[in-house]
Amino acid sequence: GIRHKVTNDLLYRDSRVVATLLFNMRFDWLHRRNIMMYSSLGLGVASIFDYYDGLVLPMFDATYVGLTAGRKLYYFLELGGGASGIIRTGIGCRF
Repeated sequence: GIRHKVTNDLLYRDSRVVATLLFNMRFDWLHRRNIMMYSSLGLGVASIFDYYDGLVLPMFDATYVGLTAGRKLYYFLELGGGASGIIRTGIGCRF
């Protein structure tokens, strides 16, 4: 936080709490042995609380085209928009 130089009173607290509630639906439209393609749409709300005020906003996330390659250990690539960004890639593991 930021304090007054003379009195040491707390003037501003540099903290932020962000919480989201997002309902996501996924549509798998191509299944092969090691390849899967899908799309998804998520709708919900995001709440942002600073020291002095709060804000609640609608939120959306979409994956226009997603691709996974592999079975138990897989690679994924997603093109979309919204909360997750435009391009997402990584590796995952299924149990």
